[in-house]
Amino acid sequence: MRMLQKLLLGPENPPETLVWLQRRQTWAGDRTANRIRLVVLAIFAINECINYFALHVVDQRFHHGSLLIVAMWFLCAGIFAWMLRRHYLPRSSPYIMVSVDLLWITWLLFLADGPKSPLVGIYFLIIALTGMRLNPRVSFYSGIAAVVGYLSVLEFVKTKAPQFMIPRFQETIVMLSLLSMGIIMAHLGSRVLALFEENHP
Repeated sequence: MRMLQKLLLGPENPPETLVWLQRRQTWAGDRTANRIRLVVLAIFAINECINYFALHVVDQRFHHGSLLIVAMWFLCAGIFAWMLRRHYLPRSSPYIMVSVDLLWITWLLFLADGPKSPLVGIYFLIIALTGMRLNPRVSFYSGIAAVVGYLSVLEFVKTKAPQFMIPRFQETIVMLSLLSMGIIMAHLGSRVLALFEENHP
């Protein structure tokens, strides 16, 4: 059990140099992830406008709703930048950012085709971004939280839009993939920390 914890979450009692490196890299990773977040949101907004005005593949309800969500997501990214500049809530901010990202994509899927929407792939991008933090616990948390968000989407379409339901085996594969992605990113982070610890005893 202790070996599994070390593989997924890193050393139990890391040396001070390792703690310092992890905190610094988590902060730097959060800043980089926030820049990527802004770029991706801008691309999504442009793509949404093309889909609505040029291709006519989305309806007005989704167009207005998705742009409203993107605008609020942009606002959150601005708040994140302020938090990072002032080192506000340094230990909690990575979890807050991941939770907010998962909240917005889950809400966006409520407006879209639920589990049938290709936007489900954004769950994986959010988990992948946590790898930049060099914080295995954040990565592991993101995998579990993404599964919770996906389950919320499934429950929503089950009661509000059953036409978007997908077969149970597909739901299971997506959930296992999300959880596995979180585990993989957590292991990669813990492996980097372990290598640093081995070379800097």
